[in-house]
Amino acid sequence: MPRLNTYEHLLSINTGFDLIRNALRALGRGTLFDRKELVRFESWSEETRSSINSYLTGVIESAETDAAGRLYRRRLARERKDETATP
Repeated sequence: MPRLNTYEHLLSINTGFDLIRNALRALGRGTLFDRKELVRFESWSEETRSSINSYLTGVIESAETDAAGRLYRRRLARERKDETATP
């Protein structure tokens, strides 16, 4: 099962991409940089963010599903044991 810091890292990654998007937009409001180029970079960063999130959440989902299955099997075994132990 993923630990809390896994979720914290996922949050940090998304926060970082928010900072990138905000910084690119702020730079685009000036006249020094080509706005179209900055929009292209923003698009790439959004694509990368989405790909990272897709991969990480897929792995997290698999781990959480495995953990849920193990916990469910343990609970069933415990309940069956309790039922047979009660006269």
